[in-house]
Amino acid sequence: MKTTLDLQTILFQKIKGSSLENAITGGIYKGKRPQNSVLEDIVINAITIDTETLQTGVTNVNIYVRDQEVNVDGTIQQLPDSIRLNALMALAFPLLESVYGPSYNFFIEGQGVYEESEINQHFINLRIRFNCH
Repeated sequence: MKTTLDLQTILFQKIKGSSLENAITGGIYKGKRPQNSVLEDIVINAITIDTETLQTGVTNVNIYVRDQEVNVDGTIQQLPDSIRLNALMALAFPLLESVYGPSYNFFIEGQGVYEESEINQHFINLRIRFNCH
């Protein structure tokens, strides 16, 4: 039987040493991001996994990117760095879109970009669906 911690470890190992890890300025973390980080970090957290014989679970891979300062009509504003977000998504999607392991498979179930306004960052959220057998 797999646990949510096992799912985090599987994803961590999949991302570790990849072109995605090499492209970010920060690190890869399980569960929580370092406080006050301004780097491009990846945070892996598992939401749930059931206890059936054939288990299904849900995890998130969040990729943080600092907003860019943009002068709009003489006012400096924090706006998402869409170019950087797209570049990191282009690396993440093929890495995680459909993976088969010896006792599991996983795929990207959904994707979104969300704002963290209090830290002037946006993050890509990849919702990953696991099937463990």
